[in-house]
Amino acid sequence: MSNPNFVYEPLNGEMNEIRLLYIDTNSISNGLECRLARFSLDDDRPYVALSYAWNDTTLTCEGDVPDVIFIQLNGQRFEVGHNLATALNYFYKHLPKWLWIDAICINQNDIDERSEQVLRMGSIYAKAQSVLVWLGREHHNSNRAVKLIETVATFDDTVHASDWILSSLKDQTQISAWVSVHHLFERSWWTRVWIRQEAALAQSVEMVVGDRKLSWDSLEKFIVNLSAVFHVFGQQFLHQQRLEINHKALNALMTLQNLRKARLSGDTMQYGILQNLIMTLHSKCSDDRDRIYGIIGLSSDATVEKADYRLSAKDIFIDFTKSYIQASNQLDIMLIDTQPRHSMQLPTWAPDWGSEGSGRIALSNTWSHAAPYRTSITFSQKNNVLTCQGVYIDEVDGCGYDFGSPRTDPFGMVVHPSSRSNAYKTEVEGFQALWTSIIANKARYAGGESQAPREAGAIFVERCRVVDRLLGSIITDQSLQPFRDGSTEFEKWFQRNWNFTFAGRTLRSWALDTEWEFNIKRSQGEDARAAIDMFEATCMHVSRNRRLITTLEGYVGHAPREVKRGDAIYVLPGCKVPVVLRNIGGQYHLLGECYVHGIMNEEAFYMGKDITNIDIA
Repeated sequence: MSNPNFVYEPLNGEMNEIRLLYIDTNSISNGLECRLARFSLDDDRPYVALSYAWNDTTLTCEGDVPDVIFIQLNGQRFEVGHNLATALNYFYKHLPKWLWIDAICINQNDIDERSEQVLRMGSIYAKAQSVLVWLGREHHNSNRAVKLIETVATFDDTVHASDWILSSLKDQTQISAWVSVHHLFERSWWTRVWIRQEAALAQSVEMVVGDRKLSWDSLEKFIVNLSAVFHVFGQQFLHQQRLEINHKALNALMTLQNLRKARLSGDTMQYGILQNLIMTLHSKCSDDRDRIYGIIGLSSDATVEKADYRLSAKDIFIDFTKSYIQASNQLDIMLIDTQPRHSMQLPTWAPDWGSEGSGRIALSNTWSHAAPYRTSITFSQKNNVLTCQGVYIDEVDGCGYDFGSPRTDPFGMVVHPSSRSNAYKTEVEGFQALWTSIIANKARYAGGESQAPREAGAIFVERCRVVDRLLGSIITDQSLQPFRDGSTEFEKWFQRNWNFTFAGRTLRSWALDTEWEFNIKRSQGEDARAAIDMFEATCMHVSRNRRLITTLEGYVGHAPREVKRGDAIYVLPGCKVPVVLRNIGGQYHLLGECYVHGIMNEEAFYMGKDITNIDIA
């Protein structure tokens, strides 16, 4: 809220001062009467810090409540949002203590004060006697949602909890309670950037919905028990009742659990600033600059020495990325997946933290090809060009189908290579390079350090042959036929990529026309189905926003979907995986990470190739 006419007393930064709010409980004749006072954060005065959403659109209906409400603050009229006003009313009735509330205790119209106070917020929440999370007024039968959460939390073992949850979903009298839980987790608080440090750094946390309190312990137990059911059944057990629980909210909660445990155990480095940034890419904030500032207090390796709201989000993203690279002497940060990649006209080495994306460096889980080498990294102050060292590997020659482009876009079609080379020399090794590249040599699609088992090659052949028989003549039609009803994602992938060519043979030929011998023990029964599902899920995960590639020398791999013939593949000391670069006017633009079979384990440094300086704009 904007209160340009309210007069704040200046804070003394050298004294580590903050303001605290006190609600006068003796009079409410002219609305809530409150007063502000200055205190040093070093004084150990007890206070409660509020964590809330400034504007929760899930709680307002047209004509339901006013957007703003006025209170009396130090005898002056002061405007607050409706969600905060309902929180203040709760405090008035139940908790007449000193409070810290960002919208009131920080002069939002003073840029210098905002910049100074934002760096204290980690300490403010950590030193508070407790943090009260205000989820908002009673709405969508939230009282019943709280009751159900507390009931699920009473079970000490996940087996009995799972039985109760599944049973309750079959009980029509309980469905409305689960609907209320769904609405509760749709509230804006769960997906705010700031909640990460506000709840994680708190000495104790208590949640309030309307007039109902919900303990953090109960919420944690509810998540543990619900996650146990998800682990076995996925969310199908909810979908059967046309129910859903916001997965972003659940993920945020599980992360907060881990952060709080880490803090209480003294493990402050469990999540560094880069990991915190990645985990908040899908979180919401009204100011993109808070993508960085909102997690500083939580990250002990933060390289941001001061906040400055006079700078644009673009400048802050550039400065942060630059300082992180200089402090770590590593370049992996520039491979973080944000979509759209460069909506702010950022340098291609600086992620756009204001956009969404997977936040992953998905191909880097297993590899560390640049480990033996330190690198030299400099930045041009004039035009933000990053200069680093690199080993040129090869030039992109052929490309697979790009699922991100319209079917009418010729640049998204399979691009047949001019070269028939096989860098892996034999057909057996070439085939292994092909199926391994399709899943980026990952054993599973989500996390993990292990590489793909040989069984995956047999599964690839089997699935290609099954799909080929299923599709029949559609597969050999050169035109882009529509997908058949009920097609799996793997079927669609194979239908579009069957004629991707490597070493003079199509992908279909590699899978169908040769009798590959896999002298390995195959999974049986349910394990076999699980292995197939994992292979297909991994293939789709790796293929998302990427396409298959071949190179002039006959390498095969996966690269960003924007890749095209002529782009360069480099290995950069300081990056865990190879990168694709495009030469534009003598400077390179970064397209992103890639998987290239045969150069993922330091091989590039033993090929006799020169290490040269390259400029990335």
